[in-house]
Amino acid sequence: KKFCNARLALLESDQVGAQEGELTENQQWFLEVHPNKPGCYYMSNGKYPKNRLAAHSTYGLVSYNGNRYSDQLWEFRPGSDGFYYITSCKYDDDRRIALARTEEEPSVEITKGPFSEEQLWKMVPKEEPVKELECEFSLTQDKNPKTDHDLDKKKFFIYNKKFCNARLALWGSRPDQVSAQEGELTENQQWFLEVHPNKPGCYYMSNGKYPKNRLAAHSTYGLVSYNGNRYSDQLWEFRPSSDGFYYITNCKYDDDRRIALARTEEEPSVEVTKGPFSEEQQWKLVPKEEAVKDMMCETSMDLDKKEFVIYNKKFCNARLALWGSRPDQVSAQEGEIDGAQHWYLEAHPDKPECYYMSNGKFPNNRLCSSGK
Repeated sequence: KKFCNARLALLESDQVGAQEGELTENQQWFLEVHPNKPGCYYMSNGKYPKNRLAAHSTYGLVSYNGNRYSDQLWEFRPGSDGFYYITSCKYDDDRRIALARTEEEPSVEITKGPFSEEQLWKMVPKEEPVKELECEFSLTQDKNPKTDHDLDKKKFFIYNKKFCNARLALWGSRPDQVSAQEGELTENQQWFLEVHPNKPGCYYMSNGKYPKNRLAAHSTYGLVSYNGNRYSDQLWEFRPSSDGFYYITNCKYDDDRRIALARTEEEPSVEVTKGPFSEEQQWKLVPKEEAVKDMMCETSMDLDKKEFVIYNKKFCNARLALWGSRPDQVSAQEGEIDGAQHWYLEAHPDKPECYYMSNGKFPNNRLCSSGK
């Protein structure tokens, strides 16, 4: 996904790699499901059909042409936008195939680290591939751009991807008052970006209401607002993720410290994380002239006293429902939408993260987990 013209290949019969340029037989892969393990596939190469990819416990990702073993079985777990994480079926620690660009050549390897775009792959039937796609990152560039965007000296509202109406904000000028807010658009939600003169791609982020305050990733206290001298922990890079969103990553550290939004029991918490990549860490920069108060949003920080129809992801027309008022009549329904598929959420007064779910048709009935 990240290097969108790079295709998984065998460079030689025993050398796994990635290639751009001409479409060749050594870039083709034949998938064969295991007869007793549906969802797990052998991956054999088009040019070297006896060679199958394996996740060796010592040597990592290898090409092997001997007997069939469980470390040659792979699962294709959906990521996003039609891409997949290619994950070994043998191990329980999420060993995934990843592409890394090294100084010498592209390196394809097994990783157990944080999820990233370098680990996402798209399967394109051999009748449909194209030689070149429009792509920001290339294996053959001398230096891949981190950011090449015109953000300097502009003001933005910064929206979260998961909680799409939540905007990065300062609710005060103290260091610990970084937060996120929904509702009215206010000056304390605006951010002015200023590129460092000697570090293109790295920006200071100062607040609209408190212009002397800049966001910083403090080594001890995490994400803070600071109004003193300028230091390198106040510099941020905007790394593209998908759909126009960015990971806001600190330029000082080498361990991918990113700004993330989490909903806590007390209030929205905005923090620095080094954990697995997720939608809570993705942000969209909207020029202040184009910002809107409310977007259509699957996830809101405020669900209290609202009514929803609740759809399943896999069976996308199935909706949570009660087909009667007895305790054992919880179900899912497709077809016409009626009151039995409506759910009213009410936050617990002392546990604002936890909700009662009462039914639209049977309003005295609430869902519960029996503990069995």
